[in-house]
Amino acid sequence: MPKWMSLENAVHYMMLSEAIYGWLFMLYLHKCSGCFYLMKNLTCCGCFRRKRIPIKGDNCCYCYLTGVKYLSKLSTDDILFASFKNNLCEIPFFVIVDEKTNKIVIILRGSLSLRDVITDITADSAIFECEGVPPGAQAHRGMIQGAKLILRQLDNHKVLERAFNMYPHYDLLITGHSLGAGIGTLLGFLLRQRYPSLKVYAFATPAGLVSRELARISEEFIFTIGIGDDFVMRLSVDSIENLRTRLLMVLRACRLPKYRVVLNGLGYVLFGIPEKDLEKMWKPNSVIKTISGESPLLNDRNINRLEENRIYEPDFTKRRFSQVRLYTSGKILHITERNVDKSDGKKKKLKIKKKTI
Repeated sequence: MPKWMSLENAVHYMMLSEAIYGWLFMLYLHKCSGCFYLMKNLTCCGCFRRKRIPIKGDNCCYCYLTGVKYLSKLSTDDILFASFKNNLCEIPFFVIVDEKTNKIVIILRGSLSLRDVITDITADSAIFECEGVPPGAQAHRGMIQGAKLILRQLDNHKVLERAFNMYPHYDLLITGHSLGAGIGTLLGFLLRQRYPSLKVYAFATPAGLVSRELARISEEFIFTIGIGDDFVMRLSVDSIENLRTRLLMVLRACRLPKYRVVLNGLGYVLFGIPEKDLEKMWKPNSVIKTISGESPLLNDRNINRLEENRIYEPDFTKRRFSQVRLYTSGKILHITERNVDKSDGKKKKLKIKKKTI
């Protein structure tokens, strides 16, 4: 593992990735006193004052910028550019100079609005073309558009050119959480030819992001961090289709009427499934045999889609929206909690798993 992929750096950039959520996250952290923290730092009638830095999409009192500065502990002089516009495939981001690590840092926000959710669910694969990427490589369609929109803003306002004119010995780094991590990863591919030393810290990156060949390349400059059972890092079109297929197969094997399944579901969740119900519920030889951790449609990851459809005869197994399986990018650091001493369940220690695609 390279030295730059460290927990100390990850904690630092995670704080910046949280700060981009702005005043809403600030009020969430300080439910009773958040308004007072926000009010004392607002810029009254800021839209009529001369702007020290380019700010796009904030309100007249700069509420969003105030929340960002409070959460990140940055001063106005540290912020080089900020865009808080939130449209379809366009997320807020800001660019700072980080004197602690000698980096120019681009921080991107994760999902917070309905527009962001629509960007997330536009998850089919599309061709991703840029320098240094193999022809035919594919990625998440909505996030490709998001990365290109951010790159256009950076180029139109010459943000990075001005930044590196002021700090020529600094390197470029991109960080973000969730949707911001996914778009930041693709933005990293788009900017890597201009800035070869570029690095990306991605937190809770969505699973269905890049094709296999891009995932391999991303291990060179992308560090992905996930905590516990974060479902976002396991969520993709492919995993949703596998879940749907397994549910249909289970329902087909179940002898009970479907309304009974729905009505009894809540009771099973609260009190568990009685053994007598398990005996009555399944037809003989109807148990679905799968390898642990894999979908019945993905037992062999190397078979192509046509062979997969030929093997699984039922019609619903052929209803596959995704044509190419997409993966999580970068080298993955998975952090979980485990009990150190069985006699004392309160004592816990971080358990770290390093994964590569």
